[in-house]
Amino acid sequence: PLIRLFFHVKKYLFMCLVLAVIWTNDVTQTPTLLLKTGDSAQMYCHHNLHGSYYHMYWFQQLPGESLRLIVHMLPYKAPDFGNFSQENLRALCSFSEAYFGAGTKLTVLAPNRTAEPPKVKVFKPSTKECQNEKDKKNKKTLLCVASGFYPDHVNVSWQIDGVDVKDGIATDHSAHWNGTHYRITSRLRVLFSQWFKPGKNFTCTVDFFDGEQTVPSVGWVAGIRTGKIIQILQFCADKYLKTTHNAKLSYLVLIIKSSIYGLFVIILVWKLQVGPKRSSSCLCHEQWSLYETYLNTKQSFNSTTCFFLQRNLSETESKCNAGSIC
Repeated sequence: PLIRLFFHVKKYLFMCLVLAVIWTNDVTQTPTLLLKTGDSAQMYCHHNLHGSYYHMYWFQQLPGESLRLIVHMLPYKAPDFGNFSQENLRALCSFSEAYFGAGTKLTVLAPNRTAEPPKVKVFKPSTKECQNEKDKKNKKTLLCVASGFYPDHVNVSWQIDGVDVKDGIATDHSAHWNGTHYRITSRLRVLFSQWFKPGKNFTCTVDFFDGEQTVPSVGWVAGIRTGKIIQILQFCADKYLKTTHNAKLSYLVLIIKSSIYGLFVIILVWKLQVGPKRSSSCLCHEQWSLYETYLNTKQSFNSTTCFFLQRNLSETESKCNAGSIC
């Protein structure tokens, strides 16, 4: 199916959806379009699906918004650009599989602007990077920065000695706009054994679509030299020894604190067990008053009343005043 439309905005994403009784999802559409205001856009969508197919849909998605259905197609019928309700779409999806194409990215250039390719630079890993905190493996991270391009029709890839790399890559989800140009970054994490290999080439390729063709822009760095390897390995070894020393010191401090706490507990328990002993030579004032009452009145006391007697009052009071414990 072919669609010819006119646009008056800066950027679109168009998705082609095929609804059919099918056994594969090979749907292809125009990848990118770069136009000026007022130009018409021609987008193609086709598939190699085995089986009977019926419905094809085109969706439009503005930046930051959800998909919006713009046209519905059936074989031998005119395209339907009218409003297509979500209820009807759900009804069709209920009995058929739905397959989306990769999407057509359409950008309308601002007035008096032309396409500008990116400048690509690859930065070497930091000499202080030794071990990945997540997997505890010794790795190095290379950084690729593409800047100064317009519009944002770019794709970033990495190669090591000319061979495409798929693992260990983290690229920005989208290019960042600074008011005049776009900028995008990508990171490649490699093993020590790869980076510490003199002459090994690490290449960052940024494919830029200028409206007519895709132009690659390249930045690269070479593996580290032998002398530098020794320097970095020594740094990592020193870092490891420092970390180990700090761990031992922390462990020693913990042991000392635990020992002090244990000693404190032992002393406290010992004091509670020993406790103060009552002096048999001392009679408290309340007990002594009971003794005087006994002498004066000769009254008998309950058998549970217990106190200690002293030979004379003056000796007992002097001992109590001296701080003896009863």
